[in-house]
Amino acid sequence: MGLDVLTELNGSVRGRAGSTPLRGARRTSVRGFSLIESLIAFVLGLLSILALVGIFPTGLTAIQQGSDSVQAQSIAQAYLDYIREYYQTEGGLPASFPASGVSFDCTPGSLQPLMLQSAVQQQLTFGCVYTYANVGGVGKTPEHRIEFTVSWTTEQRGAQTRTYEEYVVN
Repeated sequence: MGLDVLTELNGSVRGRAGSTPLRGARRTSVRGFSLIESLIAFVLGLLSILALVGIFPTGLTAIQQGSDSVQAQSIAQAYLDYIREYYQTEGGLPASFPASGVSFDCTPGSLQPLMLQSAVQQQLTFGCVYTYANVGGVGKTPEHRIEFTVSWTTEQRGAQTRTYEEYVVN
């Protein structure tokens, strides 16, 4: 045939059909990644993914802690409202309500009239204690300070406590 076109046949460069490989001719084979290069790329990718996944537990813990604090604040606010309302309208709390300084279970739904829904994934048990003190002077408008403390324990963070206070004038 008289072709001078270079063709690639089984990895060797040939000139004319059936001739021997040409000297100095450039070999144009396609080369892929070696096994070592592929393994290194895989390991680097895996390490970067594991680093990203390692961030999630920290974020989830922060979200759970925030949720616990919000629930504690909600419990405290509900009880503070209840105590304030009773002292302003009735002059004191009903006999069924725990006395000032006595710890009681204030887990949502455990004590009437509070029927709060649990906002957390796990069910926590909350303990509460309040103190009610007269802070008004003689001859002044009666002013009382209510200090309400909510406590709970979680496996990840241990014992947690939040204290809230409110002043009541009656």
